[in-house]
Amino acid sequence: MNDETTSEEEKKIEPPVRQDYKVEEKPSWKNRRRVIFWCLIFCMLVWVWILSSPIWGVIIAEKIAETALTMSGFLAGSVIGSYVFGATYCDVGMAKARK
Repeated sequence: MNDETTSEEEKKIEPPVRQDYKVEEKPSWKNRRRVIFWCLIFCMLVWVWILSSPIWGVIIAEKIAETALTMSGFLAGSVIGSYVFGATYCDVGMAKARK
């Protein structure tokens, strides 16, 4: 009898469901956008610093400047690509959840 009650109790246990979450609501992208914008601002500051350093009389090695510009460009491109992919993935997931 003990085994039967245990199996019945296990069947009755369900994971808790969040009552405050609605499928119709889109998730907040506020914090995600904040991180994305700060990353892009950082990339722009790197470009401005490297490209305007001769004006201020700061000497930067050519290879270091080239590498910094290239890597900040790759970072900005990957952030923008990830943002678009993430937004699309989220929209498709929300559309599937509504059906």
